[in-house]
Amino acid sequence: MKPMDSGVICPVCGTSSPATAKFCLKCGQRLAGLPPEPFAPEAARPGWLRWFAAMAIGAVVVLVVAAILGVVYGLSSGKLGRTAETVALFTPTTDEMLIISTASVSPTQTPAEPTSTLMPSDTPTATATSTPTATPTPTATPVTPTITPSPTVTPTPTLTPTRRPTPVPYCYFGTLEGIEDYIYPLISIHGVVVNRKGVGVEGMRVRVSAYEWHNDVLTGWDGVFVIDGLSQPLEWTISLPEYNVSVQVPIERHGQRGVVRFEERPCR
Repeated sequence: MKPMDSGVICPVCGTSSPATAKFCLKCGQRLAGLPPEPFAPEAARPGWLRWFAAMAIGAVVVLVVAAILGVVYGLSSGKLGRTAETVALFTPTTDEMLIISTASVSPTQTPAEPTSTLMPSDTPTATATSTPTATPTPTATPVTPTITPSPTVTPTPTLTPTRRPTPVPYCYFGTLEGIEDYIYPLISIHGVVVNRKGVGVEGMRVRVSAYEWHNDVLTGWDGVFVIDGLSQPLEWTISLPEYNVSVQVPIERHGQRGVVRFEERPCR
């Protein structure tokens, strides 16, 4: 194995450079005048120098990133603008810079006469004089009285009572519809009781009578009544006792049936 030439160790990053190098090959540090480094194997070189160099490079990177973030944050929040205003506030003007440059003369130099002196100018400056303007006198505006008309009295309408029509009274009228032959050997009388709408009246009392005899029956749910079993052929009376209306049914023989109708109509 051929031995390597001795080099120069950089005091900043610890990198070994050739003995003829004037600057560090890694960080650029000036190496002129430093003693050469004796040859040592790579494993025998100290590692803390490499660790210290890595930490330094990392710190520089962190500082650069922090500076960039600070500039971005200042632009977004408006603080950078305020900083620029503060710098502009404390920046000296041209006259102040002239005075400062005049005052800062080296002691070895002969102070020259000031090139300019801040003296009040003899030229009078124009002073703005406010000329009073004539204020127009307000003219009296004649007030025209407004005449409010007196309210007109609206007569209260007289309410005419609505006249309801007088209800028409209704009465029951009886009619003999006819006498017909019937298959039953005895005498029979059938009939119906309807109201003004033509609907059968349920529970209406119907009376059949002859001389001193009478009998009462009630109409069914459809207003129909049936009287069977009459034994004598004679003139039977069929009536509604509550309405004082009656119908005469003359039966001449057995096996006949009389048909009667009671209907509600306006009274005459």
